[in-house]
Amino acid sequence: MEEKLKKGIIIFIIFLSAFFYFKMTVRADSHKKILILNSYSEELQWVKDIQEGIEDVLQYKNEVFLYYEYMDLKNNNGDMYIDMLYDFYKEKYKNTKFEMIICTDNDALEFMVKYGEDLFGKTPVIFCGVNNFTKDILKGKTNYTGIVEEINVKETILSMMYLQKDIKNVVVVYDNNTTGKINEELVRNSIVDLEHDINFYFYKDMQLKELLDEIYILDNNTTAILVIGQFKTDDGKYIPYEKNKNFISQFNVPIYVCWDFLLNEEVMGGKVIRGYDQGQSAADMAIKILDGQKIEDIQIKEEDISEFIFNYNALIKYGINIEELPSDYKIINKPFSLYDSYKMQIHIIIGVIIFLLILIGILIANIKRRIITEKELNRNYDELNVVYEELAAIEESLEMQYNEVQASEERYKLAVDGSNDIIWEYDFITKEHYISDKFEDLFGYKLTYNENLMVTFKKLIIEEDLDRVTTLFDEHLNRKSEYFKVECRVKNNFNEIKWVLIRGKALINDKNTPIKMSGSITDITDRKNIEEKNKFLAFYDQLTGLPNKQMFLDKVDDALLVNLQEGYKGVVFLVDIDNFKSINDTLGHDYGDEVLKYISKMFLNTLNTDEFICKLDADEFLILRLGVKSREDIDKFALNILDLFKKPISVKEKNIFITVSIGISIFLKDAFTKNELLMNSDIAKYKAKEKGNNRYLFYNEDMSKEIIRKSQLIDGLRRAIDKSEFKLLYQPQVNLSDGRVENAEVLLRWNSDEFGNVSPGEFIPLAEQTELIISIGKWVLMNTCTQSKKWIDMGLYPITIAVNVSVAQLHQDDFLYELKNILERTKLPAECLEIEITESIVMSNIEENLKILNKIKDIGAKIALDDFGTGYSSLSYLRVLPINKLKLDKSFIDNIHLSSHDRTIVKCIISLAHEMNIIVVAEGVELKEQFDILKEMGCDKVQGYYFSKPISCDEFQLLIK
Repeated sequence: MEEKLKKGIIIFIIFLSAFFYFKMTVRADSHKKILILNSYSEELQWVKDIQEGIEDVLQYKNEVFLYYEYMDLKNNNGDMYIDMLYDFYKEKYKNTKFEMIICTDNDALEFMVKYGEDLFGKTPVIFCGVNNFTKDILKGKTNYTGIVEEINVKETILSMMYLQKDIKNVVVVYDNNTTGKINEELVRNSIVDLEHDINFYFYKDMQLKELLDEIYILDNNTTAILVIGQFKTDDGKYIPYEKNKNFISQFNVPIYVCWDFLLNEEVMGGKVIRGYDQGQSAADMAIKILDGQKIEDIQIKEEDISEFIFNYNALIKYGINIEELPSDYKIINKPFSLYDSYKMQIHIIIGVIIFLLILIGILIANIKRRIITEKELNRNYDELNVVYEELAAIEESLEMQYNEVQASEERYKLAVDGSNDIIWEYDFITKEHYISDKFEDLFGYKLTYNENLMVTFKKLIIEEDLDRVTTLFDEHLNRKSEYFKVECRVKNNFNEIKWVLIRGKALINDKNTPIKMSGSITDITDRKNIEEKNKFLAFYDQLTGLPNKQMFLDKVDDALLVNLQEGYKGVVFLVDIDNFKSINDTLGHDYGDEVLKYISKMFLNTLNTDEFICKLDADEFLILRLGVKSREDIDKFALNILDLFKKPISVKEKNIFITVSIGISIFLKDAFTKNELLMNSDIAKYKAKEKGNNRYLFYNEDMSKEIIRKSQLIDGLRRAIDKSEFKLLYQPQVNLSDGRVENAEVLLRWNSDEFGNVSPGEFIPLAEQTELIISIGKWVLMNTCTQSKKWIDMGLYPITIAVNVSVAQLHQDDFLYELKNILERTKLPAECLEIEITESIVMSNIEENLKILNKIKDIGAKIALDDFGTGYSSLSYLRVLPINKLKLDKSFIDNIHLSSHDRTIVKCIISLAHEMNIIVVAEGVELKEQFDILKEMGCDKVQGYYFSKPISCDEFQLLIK
């Protein structure tokens, strides 16, 4: 039975892979393909570690597309299995060209040496995780290189002898695969010249119970176990390494290993190697080949990269003194110790405290000396105080006289010196002037007495501002303004341009002749700089220096008006960077900022004077193009923008590929205001993204209508339940063995008062996007269970009704509670309800979804896997899913009567499902030819228009009577 199941799985893999080969996306075809061929199952931690090392190195190679194959040779072996794998890979990859192949562990390398050239030609092959390697293995093979995995068995055995001084017995556990046999030979070779009286016991593929019995005979205090392979359960199955912990705890002796992924709380340790390092080294070689280096020039890497790692808990358990261990023994799981972790810092703190205590002692002694000195000074002060009072009386008299003389002069001088302004005065009659010392600070030189102040002012003011200043000055002298006040720029002796505020007021006689004028000059350069900065921030993007949306809106009116008068069109291009968030998430926001600055410069270097660009939002740019005469001109410009991003851009020594989506709106054709232009270009951009990015679209009215309709439909969906606009239809599932209807799938229909009958393909996605599907799904479950219970109460034989559940419902916190609550309220037996989950939903988060599905099964409801074959599921997961039914997707059935290829695939699926005791339902059966073929193949049930379209509740009730 087990051999038959294996054969069925292999045949299914071959044909299913061939079927989907032709559906590979353009994205995969445009990348360099690398096949990672693993000797073992994807569930093995060693395999996961190698893959993680490969992916961490290759993740920044955007042009690389990885394929994975798992030979699973720990659970399946033999010539027949190898031959089947050969046939499978030959069929699956007959039209696929790989840049290289990375094979992991010995079995995969042996397979490639034997079959690689026939399957993949002279494709470069990189191996890793291969032990007991000799160059004879690759004799005549020039397209191979890689990393040798040499577990250091001898060093691990020596560490046993060091840790367990009285060791007498070593039990060696290994398995029967290629790697296990190689590891056994390594151990035997390592103990040949071992200078120690130790008994070695070798156990191959031994069951756990038998091994426990053997070890029980030996002395626990002088025995250790060396694990270089897998244990077996009592029924002869290999125990996965990840589950070793539960079994290892039964051995009361130290356990040593040679791989890091076997380390857990029960294992002592050893000199171990890491799969992650093997994967990284292989990926480094792959990058060299991708960058053009020949594989013949890359040497095989054979150095020892293992290290001593031991588990603290096991060392303590078996009484090992950690303090006496060599310095190269790394200890893991050690409890946190404040002193051990911060020993140097603690010593420094203690030293600082001692230093401070000494310093405090010195300060206390100094204070005592100062107190004694202060008392002595106070005595001397009393004697001098009498003399001081006599002198003070004389000084006071003299000071009063001096203050009276200097009072007015002091006030004036303080006012001038205390001001930051330059104070000036000019006599129009005598041409004499006064100017404060602050003039020299601002202008860099001292004004001489003989210089004409008015002439000097005119020389200092820059030419662009001089006419304006002269005009205002003349207006004031002609009594057209009460005060003279002007802001202008001046140039000082330091060759600096400064902004100043010149103020003044003239004294004019009755004959309108100016006599004198006085005023101030204030340096306002800082204020002007702040104003300019605020102006920049108001109209420019701070990161890129490009104009912002506000400046775009201010300028677009005038620009469009001028161009329209000349008979040209104005066009707005809204350019959005595709998937910019992923750049920020993976490479950081600082890197994202540098990308935006790079793209801004790229646009500025490309655009001409008829094209105005601004930065809109985080990853969006607006381009206004003027002088456009034709649609061809617009197409050409949009294509030029896309061409800018055909090659990778280099930012901070990293090359990344970027694409953009462009929405285009034309003035007067699509919009009559600037806001409409922006809105319509934004709508066109979103449509471009919906169609797959890296493209441009022109706005049209249908886009707005579609958005309006979506908004209206969402609004209608919110009220549909209250308005009783939903109804349920039932599509029967017919049993092919006796023709009876034992099951049906319930289908939701919406007959809106406003929109009429709305297609499920239109309103279901909207309900999922807005999470209205949660309340709608609850309504469907409640009404389905209520109706099913009515039929049972009427005496009809129980019918199992299937209800589709979305990912939003499945991940709802109270979904399981609601499901049990509905079954309890309606009193419907749980086995009469079937929950349908699509394959893509299950695979989106397999671990979490598996927990939920098992809880649904515990409730008693049945589970069906819908749309099988359309996703990316793994057969290994199909074995663990708690499903009762598998529904073949309609795409398999459409051409089953025309294509032998499709018939073979369907037959394999049915056979495999029956081996797993899973019922198979074929969806979309519309023709008698399809029905006859499915019946001949042994399909259990069919559903489709050949028997019945979805029908109402009353019609279905008549059918099942």
